[in-house]
Amino acid sequence: MNNSEPAAIAQSTPSLRVVLFIGSLSMGGAERQFIELAKGLKGRGFDIEVILNSPGGPFLPELEDAGIPFSVIHLGTVWTLPLYLFRALSVLRSIRPHIVYGFMGSGVKSTIFNFFVNDYKTIWGVRSSNIEPMQNSWPLKFAGWLDRVLSYFADAIIYNSHAGMIDRLAQGWADKNSYVVVNGIDFGRFKPCSHPRAEMRERWSINPEHTVLGMIARQDPMKDHKNLVRALALLTDPEVRLVLTCELDGPMSAILQSHALALGVADQLIYVGHAVPPEQLLNMLDIYVQSSLYGEGFPNAIGEAMSVGLPVVATDVGDCKRIIGKHGKIVPAGDSESLAAALRSTIDELPYRSGRASRQRIIDNYSIDAMVGNTLDVFSKVMKE
Repeated sequence: MNNSEPAAIAQSTPSLRVVLFIGSLSMGGAERQFIELAKGLKGRGFDIEVILNSPGGPFLPELEDAGIPFSVIHLGTVWTLPLYLFRALSVLRSIRPHIVYGFMGSGVKSTIFNFFVNDYKTIWGVRSSNIEPMQNSWPLKFAGWLDRVLSYFADAIIYNSHAGMIDRLAQGWADKNSYVVVNGIDFGRFKPCSHPRAEMRERWSINPEHTVLGMIARQDPMKDHKNLVRALALLTDPEVRLVLTCELDGPMSAILQSHALALGVADQLIYVGHAVPPEQLLNMLDIYVQSSLYGEGFPNAIGEAMSVGLPVVATDVGDCKRIIGKHGKIVPAGDSESLAAALRSTIDELPYRSGRASRQRIIDNYSIDAMVGNTLDVFSKVMKE
């Protein structure tokens, strides 16, 4: 997409007001992209405000440091929905935005609000694909039906992956004004660095002869940690360590630990939680692995790992294959034997590999500046309509 036109719009209409809407700023890839977009739009001269349903979160200080105003409208329970609607409409009427861009479920909410305050354009941000396994109850099935119906009232839908768009269109979502704007990676932050590598390895008692795999992911069935642990067991290599960002004392981590004990690899797992900055954690690794079973759109961690120069082994979900290209290996989701074989061959290739090419792929194709510019292209088209 050409970024010159939206830049001109930002300069000619400095009063253009954009509301970015998301449920919370908890730890996650969508939340990271939300913050990068907010800062990028403000840097290009747009009048940005943020609406949240939950206060706090690890990304909130970045929003405050950037000087971006925000409002918190508590969602509450089903019994307090009228009050929530009243408060949301009051905030929107006071801001008088030209565009409301809602990430994930907030896109649907912004369209519902638009029925009452109909003087702004509504854009949805969709960050997942292959969501059918998630819709395993009647409330979730109803929510999926509502999403499909209301998608025809959105002025535009931005998907962060081609897989996400293909998936929703197959479900009957509106195909008019659908766009793919892939995520942007901060390659200035995520870069090779030997100091945190040595420091982190010493901190977690990792020896020089150990080969370190890692996955940055919350404990969730869609991430399929159990399949990853099975693949680790199939490697039958006591010198391999697997770093996970799960909390060791979490209930699902206890199940995973029991699974690892049964497979005889519990002593090869290292739980670091979310206290370690991801750029430091990635520099500790030799190989990044993504074992997701479903639900992924554009996994940020894959792009960040490649930006650090790591080889990637990932399951074929979302846009993983498109992101990695020839700089890693793709295996079928849920197939522990294929995952183990890909990890083994990647381990064998480590002495002969350079990470420069995978990092350059991220710099060339997945910059934050391109993500912001391509989002502005959609804003431009929506406003022209």
